[in-house]
Amino acid sequence: MDDADWSIRYIKVDTRNWWLGERVLISPRSVREINWADRLIQVDVNRQKIKDGPPYDPSITVDGAYEEKFLTYYGIRWVAA
Repeated sequence: MDDADWSIRYIKVDTRNWWLGERVLISPRSVREINWADRLIQVDVNRQKIKDGPPYDPSITVDGAYEEKFLTYYGIRWVAA
């Protein structure tokens, strides 16, 4: 979450049910539907797109370089206000 404007910039996805031991970040713009009862989200990108995305290491702070790579991969243009 962006602490300046409270926007959600990333969603951490646990892929252990189909890709053991991996967690990835996806763009919230990829979310099509949220099923709160089942704790599931449906996204408009396929598994291969998620697997090929920039790797996420929770021990490393997401910095400007990672964010640029992430946004470019998902085709998102971000302009600072």
